[in-house]
Amino acid sequence: MNPETPVSSSPSEPTDPSRTPDGTGPSSEPAAQSDSASPVAGAEGYQVADPEPRPVRPAAEPRQPPSTFQPSSAAAEPNRTPEAANTPEQLPEVHEVWTRWVEWKEPIYWIAGTLGLVALIELGGGLTSAAILLAGLAYGLYQIVITLEVPVRVTAEHAVHEFFAALAHRQPSYKRMYLLLTTDAKHCDEFGSLAEFIAYWNGLLSRLARGPIWMTPLDFRVEGVTCAYNPERTFASLRYKVRVFTRGSGGAGEPLAEFEAANAAVKGPDGQWYLNDGTLPTRKHQE
Repeated sequence: MNPETPVSSSPSEPTDPSRTPDGTGPSSEPAAQSDSASPVAGAEGYQVADPEPRPVRPAAEPRQPPSTFQPSSAAAEPNRTPEAANTPEQLPEVHEVWTRWVEWKEPIYWIAGTLGLVALIELGGGLTSAAILLAGLAYGLYQIVITLEVPVRVTAEHAVHEFFAALAHRQPSYKRMYLLLTTDAKHCDEFGSLAEFIAYWNGLLSRLARGPIWMTPLDFRVEGVTCAYNPERTFASLRYKVRVFTRGSGGAGEPLAEFEAANAAVKGPDGQWYLNDGTLPTRKHQE
């Protein structure tokens, strides 16, 4: 029997270019990487040309909404100092400073005089001496009671608040107000003595209260105080608003009047601050 002979492929069978000439595996020649690669004919076969590299686009940065944050002036300029006050060439002087004796001298005289008068009238007896005694004691003790709290004024702003706080009584402490002024402030166009100062404020309060002040006491509220000191901190320029209410209203409702004020303060020999203007400025609003 004749040995089997291998059957050869038909000459018309196409040759797979991916296989080796002996047909046992894929060709070791690399296949084309892209449609843009063009084959180049060579002596031993076809070679694939390297494709042109594509440009690499940078990754787009994420869009962020515009910031609306604006740093405050203090944060933007941490070393910024408040604007210094325009110091006058000659500072207002304080000749008379506040002391407990100066403030209480008048009510003590009233008490002493009343007791002496009663002692004289006691020889005659009657209700007259009792009435004089009660009236004198009531006035003197009332003035002492409403001024028991010491007016501490370690800043110029404290001086403004203490000045107007003395008005919030049925019988305002005009003596304390007068003592919290500089020497120049005690002599102005409106008044030149304590008696004229009392008359000025009595008339002003009567117009604001529309009646006797002892029947309708007022509440003066100081708001929006701004202070500018000189480098030595002995003089200060002040701006503030004064709103007047009926006492007991708690600042609710419409004020009786509003005032825009510009003032100055000076540090006295006792280290406390004194106002350089003891008047009420031009009215801004009144019901």
